[in-house]
Amino acid sequence: MHSHHYSNTPKDSSPPKGEHIKGRQMQKALTKKLKKFDFITEDGKNIHLTKKEINHQKKLEEDVKAKAAKQEGEVRKAELVDLLGPEVVKK
Repeated sequence: MHSHHYSNTPKDSSPPKGEHIKGRQMQKALTKKLKKFDFITEDGKNIHLTKKEINHQKKLEEDVKAKAAKQEGEVRKAELVDLLGPEVVKK
């Protein structure tokens, strides 16, 4: 007959308690599915975007609007210069 010795002490290969929790949290974060929002484009296509992608899209739209407003201001200034002359517009 063989006798087996069992020990209640943890094995040397197991990670410390805190590392095990961190590892599980990391695994959960990596496997977590991103929530996607469904949209239908003007041409009828379905697209799925994450919140991060939506925020990025909004930022791009804001940048384009700001650039367009700046260009519009420059065009109006140029038109005023043409109508009134550079001395009047600079004042």
